[in-house]
Amino acid sequence: MTRAATSLPTRLQGRIKPMTPGIPHAARIRAYLAGAIVTLGLTGVAYRAWGLQVDEGAHYAELADRQHAMTVDVPAPRGDVVDAHGWPLAVSADTDSIWANPRAVRDVTETAAKLAAIVGDDARVLESKLGADRKFVWISRHVTPEIALAVQAAKLPGIEIAREPRRWYPGRTIAGPVIGRADIDGKGLDGIELAMNQYLTGTRGSSRALRDSRGRKMFADGVAQPEPGATVHLTIDRSIQAIAESALATSVAANKAKNGVVFVLDVATGRVLALASSPTYDPNTPNAGAGVMAARNRPVTDVFEAGSVMKIFSIATALDAGVVSPETGFDLGGGSIQVGPKRIRDVHHDPYGTVGDIVKRSSNVGTVKIAMRTGRETLYAGLKKFGFAARTGIELPGEQSGLLRDGSKWRDIELATISFGYG
Repeated sequence: MTRAATSLPTRLQGRIKPMTPGIPHAARIRAYLAGAIVTLGLTGVAYRAWGLQVDEGAHYAELADRQHAMTVDVPAPRGDVVDAHGWPLAVSADTDSIWANPRAVRDVTETAAKLAAIVGDDARVLESKLGADRKFVWISRHVTPEIALAVQAAKLPGIEIAREPRRWYPGRTIAGPVIGRADIDGKGLDGIELAMNQYLTGTRGSSRALRDSRGRKMFADGVAQPEPGATVHLTIDRSIQAIAESALATSVAANKAKNGVVFVLDVATGRVLALASSPTYDPNTPNAGAGVMAARNRPVTDVFEAGSVMKIFSIATALDAGVVSPETGFDLGGGSIQVGPKRIRDVHHDPYGTVGDIVKRSSNVGTVKIAMRTGRETLYAGLKKFGFAARTGIELPGEQSGLLRDGSKWRDIELATISFGYG
């Protein structure tokens, strides 16, 4: 068998013809090697394709979905704030804002220079924004229509215009500290805007969209409309508020005072019709004028002496306790009384007056004598019942409870001065 097998090629050598006659043996070897290499390469490609399509298919499908599919958020309009008669005090309206996709900007320096000339910003700051490795960056928000049109006309690659809601305050300074303001993203910062933020904030809309090779959005199923925030109705009457603020400003200027407050209440219901502060401010331009200090809603956030209005509560406590009646008379001493080291006087020099007269004439001396008859602990208890030294629960941030010392620790002079609201 061995001899026959080894001798077979010798006997058949003259009969077998090459498949490629005329091609040298070396060339034929090179062709075989090239074919083997190509076959190995195609096998490797097939193996890698199998890995991408089958073994890692789910992973790369998710990456592709992230690259081309996106969820677009639609800002929700913030709810309005209106006065007792429905007049707007805070509203939202769409305005233009400029943003950029830095990866789509062709010439960062040139684009920054052109934008700086249009929007009035520092070219170096804009160049820093446009040079970022990001797909989104704000250039300038809430710009005027003229600036937006100029940016559109410039046709700068990677620079886009978007519409977003902006907060407006039609009354300007009217009830400014009461209403407060919202920031550029529509979040309440102070006043009613902060206190009622959860109700004023709407529900954002969203929709699935596809992104083409240039980054442009194509909505597949339409846009889910956002749900606007609720409208907040105040007891404030805009007309009464304006009158109160005007009168307060005149009084502060005439008396060269640093600040002042005015409350206007409906005596039948306790509703607040006006809550004026001086200085005030315009929420549309919060950084102008007195700035943050003017934004303080002083009737709510500040502690101060009640003044002569305190006489009403002191006398009411005495009447409720039964220690006096409207006809009870008092010697007013010509409008003067000595209490400890301090002499208390009236503007009027009445020698005598009933409780009714004391209220009518706003007598300090008469109120002190009624308080002394009432007693410190009874007066203290009465004032506590009226809500002194406690928060009212008004829907405004920063309310202070006020100060009222324990009545059992009052000295005579403190009993006297607390009764008429000064000292």
